[in-house]
Amino acid sequence: MNVEESLEFSKFSLRWYQEEIWDTIEEGRSKRVLYVAARRAGKDILFWNLAIRQCVKRVCLVHYVLPTYQQGRKCIFDALTINGIKFLDFLPKSQIAAINQAEMKIRFNNNSVLQIVGGDTYSSSMVGTNPYAVILSEYALMPHDIFDYIRPMLAANKGWCAFVGTPRGKNHMWQLWKMAQEWPEWKVFIHKASEIHHIDDEDLTREREQMDPGVYLQEYECSFDRGISGSFYGTYLDALKLKGQIN
Repeated sequence: MNVEESLEFSKFSLRWYQEEIWDTIEEGRSKRVLYVAARRAGKDILFWNLAIRQCVKRVCLVHYVLPTYQQGRKCIFDALTINGIKFLDFLPKSQIAAINQAEMKIRFNNNSVLQIVGGDTYSSSMVGTNPYAVILSEYALMPHDIFDYIRPMLAANKGWCAFVGTPRGKNHMWQLWKMAQEWPEWKVFIHKASEIHHIDDEDLTREREQMDPGVYLQEYECSFDRGISGSFYGTYLDALKLKGQIN
């Protein structure tokens, strides 16, 4: 890679807590990654840049999947980072052959393709394709059986899949979270706001004081227990968790 190309890639910089995830994908340590993280932890910026690098390094198809097609456009294709950088600006211009705005499809000079897809249309938009990598962003909001349609494609070409998101109760993401920790071929990561400090402590304290305890624990502390917050004991359990008296 020449100096000009290196400068193009330098628009993205890893946060310290993302390094192990980056190395896991880049070095091929695991083909199944589950990443549970607090809001605003930089999940999509991280995996968008990993997707780009996969397309540059080899000839392949990568699907970046959001729960709906509209979310894909809003959260990735038309999105800006907190620093005002467009997600599309992370693309190395010297490596790009064409960008299809209507289909949210990016074709690289080496014939690789990176395409944003809606999880709500997975049965028609992904079946029959041949992706080497699939990123399922906000996996908790997707159909519970979406991976059943993806895994045969990945098995055929030894590809990888990342399941990324913030908890939404004890649904299929919670079930995967429990099982994946027992599967040796999987890598599981969890990043809570209180551990990675991606938000200033003062701002986080204000959020904790002003939000519903269950919602705060879900959005910032990666708790899967939001579903019980409406129960008789839910409020008391949330309060104990916020005080660190129970896990």
